Amino acid sequence: MTASRPPSPSSEQGTSSPRATGVRRFPPVPASVAAARRFVDGLLSGSDPELCERAVLIVSELATNALRHVGSAFTVELDAGSASTYLAVADESPVPPRPRTPEPTETGGRGMQIVDAVADDWGVDARAAGKIVWCRLDASGSGAARPVRG
Repeated sequence: MTASRPPSPSSEQGTSSPRATGVRRFPPVPASVAAARRFVDGLLSGSDPELCERAVLIVSELATNALRHVGSAFTVELDAGSASTYLAVADESPVPPRPRTPEPTETGGRGMQIVDAVADDWGVDARAAGKIVWCRLDASGSGAARPVRG
């Protein structure tokens, strides 16, 4: 986990403009998690299918966390460049998420472990009214090969 947001993919030197960018706010209702997945999937349509799959999984976990642990509306931001994709979910709680180790019989508690395993980097930035949980996905897809951080 890194402490602050990485450089935007749209600022990559020597690359053309980003493939996809978008920001959308979602209401605090369960259907918003599926809507956030569709939003990210739609923005990344036509890109690398593995990258899209990773991004959709991560937004699902972060959006679920915003609803389950905060209960607030949340905002999804995506900025896809040729070398990396920045994905973030902002909510209204200042409390940072933390990976935990749930018991095998628990049905939840693995969201941040999944984010940590799938993203190439991730972090949390405080903001005036809450936080932003962001991640970076490299086009090479190396996130799945990293060990999980504790």
